[in-house]
Amino acid sequence: MNNLLIELPDYTQRGLTRQERDRLLESLQHEGDISFAKLKSKAWFGLPKGSTFNLERGGEKRLIGNRTEAKCRAIFGNTRWDALDEATRNAIVQDLLVFEKPSALAKRGIEKWGLSQDQAERFGDCILEPGFTAHSLAALKQLVPRMEEGTPYMTAVKEEFGISEDDTKVHDLLPAVESALGQLRNPTVTRALSELRKLVNAVVRKYGKPTWIRLELARDLKRARKHRERMSKEMRAQEKRRDDARELISSKALITQTSRSDIERVLLAEECNWTCPYTGKAFGMQDIVGRHPQVDVEHIWPLSRSLDDSFLNKTLCFVEENRNFKKNRTPYEAYANAHERWEQMLDRVKRFKGDAARIKLERFMKDEIPEGFAERHLAETRKIGAASASYLGLLFGGEIDDQHRRRVFVTTGGLTAHLRREWHLNGILSDNGEKTREDHRHHAIDAIVVALTDTKAVQQLQHAAQEASAVGRRMFAPVDEPWVGFVNEVRAQVDVINVSHRQSRKIAGKLHAETNYSRPTGPNGERRIRKELGKLSEIEIEKIVDPKIRAAILAKIKELGLKPKRPRNQYTDFADHSLHPFTLTKSGMKNYIHKVRLTTSEKPWSVGKGSRERFVSSTKGSNHHTIISKRADGKWEDSLVPLIDVQGKDTKRPHGGESFTLAAGEFVILKNKEGIEELLRVTSLSKRQIAMIRHTDARRMDDIKKAKAVVYRNGSSLVRDGARKVSVTYLGEIRRAGG
Repeated sequence: MNNLLIELPDYTQRGLTRQERDRLLESLQHEGDISFAKLKSKAWFGLPKGSTFNLERGGEKRLIGNRTEAKCRAIFGNTRWDALDEATRNAIVQDLLVFEKPSALAKRGIEKWGLSQDQAERFGDCILEPGFTAHSLAALKQLVPRMEEGTPYMTAVKEEFGISEDDTKVHDLLPAVESALGQLRNPTVTRALSELRKLVNAVVRKYGKPTWIRLELARDLKRARKHRERMSKEMRAQEKRRDDARELISSKALITQTSRSDIERVLLAEECNWTCPYTGKAFGMQDIVGRHPQVDVEHIWPLSRSLDDSFLNKTLCFVEENRNFKKNRTPYEAYANAHERWEQMLDRVKRFKGDAARIKLERFMKDEIPEGFAERHLAETRKIGAASASYLGLLFGGEIDDQHRRRVFVTTGGLTAHLRREWHLNGILSDNGEKTREDHRHHAIDAIVVALTDTKAVQQLQHAAQEASAVGRRMFAPVDEPWVGFVNEVRAQVDVINVSHRQSRKIAGKLHAETNYSRPTGPNGERRIRKELGKLSEIEIEKIVDPKIRAAILAKIKELGLKPKRPRNQYTDFADHSLHPFTLTKSGMKNYIHKVRLTTSEKPWSVGKGSRERFVSSTKGSNHHTIISKRADGKWEDSLVPLIDVQGKDTKRPHGGESFTLAAGEFVILKNKEGIEELLRVTSLSKRQIAMIRHTDARRMDDIKKAKAVVYRNGSSLVRDGARKVSVTYLGEIRRAGG
């Protein structure tokens, strides 16, 4: 607010009067964000038509207010909130920050703060702004009084703490993360920004500094581990629901090839209890899937006005009701005037099932779509991209430069997905018109769309959605390509991309497998290992040393009808100890079997000495590299170097002749069966072979193996087939790599 200037139609500027400043501060404190359009309409400003604000030039749509207080006022009411002292307000905010479960927070609202049931439910659903303040409480106590006097923020910071001009200067290249942003709390963010720095600096060195940067991040890197784990569990649960929906469609509609749209329809049907929320009429499986469904997937807030195509903005509605009555309106706009029907509809929505039920009820009841909801896609700087946007802003002296022009934009993935589909870019890497994540180059296609996602693109989508709503089921009317020949040009560029991967030959990780091997026993020097029943594979049962225990396990498997589970064909049901078999002692006591001894042909190595000597073998990630060398007789061989041998040692190459090394993550150019050279990335090393995959392959390793897309070689066959070790730069340039 201290930087805000009014630009009058005669091109003169003026600051705010004391009265205007006080009124604006009060509005921002009570109402939260205020758009510039709304600000111009305030009677106490009395601005002539054509007036603007200087901060609008940077692309900003609003002034950010006290969002926390605005949300609390909406729950407690202005009168009660004004009557609370500061300590009580802080305690309420602390509850909002600490409680994780909405139900527990709602209960707290009733018992501690005396809220009504409706207020408590809104209290439980309230989510505050993410992230941390830039300053400590002690620093804020020095800065806020200065700013309340009208001193601009940066001026107050410099005068109070002696910040030099270097901290806001324009950088030619991005500086090191910690020197620019200090010690970050989250190592994931630090590593991501370090990789971002290397990429951006490589671009700047080759092509020069960009005029602006548009950024999209897929997820919140700042989330705590506990939160990410909870999200992972929720994703697994969602996958289970989708699998159940797929089976339901197959059994009831006799459709074997289920589409993503069909599955979404079933999930929405289960959410609304197989009843149209708008009409109250029930429907069945045949009504929602197939070639001629009688029910539409309906956007609660019209897509053309919200551009929100997420599950949170969808429900089901009979075709006739949707297209002839509800149309391009919110539920409030379409039904609120018919009081009885409106109340009946809300009663049905209140019975929705699932995690999204509360949010959908709020959308049904909302009298208008929040201002700037669609444009939010262009200004998400305070969410997942906050750290990255701030860091990239160092190239320009800030996200908004000294000329008040925004230089760094953050867009959301939903809008990108719409444009990618409407511009027919999904077909570049897939045959079914859907986006594929099985090829790393889909990130490059996303980047092209992100670069073109500006205000014009948003307006195009809104216009296309409005046109589509008038003709039927299609989400958008066709959206013109950015330029003639756009798709073919993108395809040509994507075809020649060499995918760069983060390189690391760090000496860290497991030194060996956790299992210890026995000393050699018997005439053949046989070794044994111990293994848990839940990790026992079908083939390993025959290797159980004790025949009595082997018989007891086989009998239990037969009794319970257990089957080995993929991908490793293990009897994972035995992870439940209550299912474990037992043998009887001489006194008749049950001796439960939890682990077994197996014979093995592995040849482990020893670690430690004397009484501390152990015999261990490698595991995934415990081999650091392999040395491929030419022997004295002219033949080539590879010698695996375990991580344990690299720790604090100089690994000498055998024979002292021609040789080179390979480690997981490094690249090789190798001719395929057709004699065409391919860029391959090393994924793992073992005693018998080197495993490699195509540099573009983004599938899970199990899926790649199942598709037989892994290339296996040993040192001798690599040399025979003319392999060349190379490196791939951040810009996809192939460079010959040293040994």
